[in-house]
Order: sequence, then structure tokens, then C-alpha cells
Amino acid sequence: MRCDLSFLKKLSEAFAPPSMENEVRTLIADKLTPAGLAPSVDRAGNLTVTLAGTDPKAPHVAFAAHTDEPGLMLTEIEEE
Repeated sequence: MRCDLSFLKKLSEAFAPPSMENEVRTLIADKLTPAGLAPSVDRAGNLTVTLAGTDPKAPHVAFAAHTDEPGLMLTEIEEE
């Protein structure tokens, strides 16, 4: 399996504070589409992809991950 470090670099440098993860979603969706997958985004901003299986008795599997990063807001500057 090949590891695409340039893609990981793009992800880590993407602007993605909470509720503003569009750049990360776009990067991920752009990787999935050429693989023949059809990513979609719901109203809450969740990126989902469904893979059709061949065994109707197989369990459903889900993978979940955060796409945002911790965001900090400066509210005051003091001299000291």
C-alpha cells in the first residue's frame, strides 16, 4: 500500500476550525471521486460514501472521523 504523504500534508495544512471544514471535505472528496466513489455532504456537513457489498448478510461497517481542528479565538490583549 502506497502512502501519499503530499495528501497528508495538504490535509494537515487545510483551514478547518469547527463548522468550517469545507476545505478538508473537498480534499477528501476529490480523492474519492477518481476511485469511482460518490461522496456526498449532508446539511450538517458530514461527508459520506456508501460502498455496495455483494453479500446481503454481511454486517454494515461505518468509519467516522473529525475533519475539524481545535480553533482558538483571541478575546483580549493585556500589556503584561
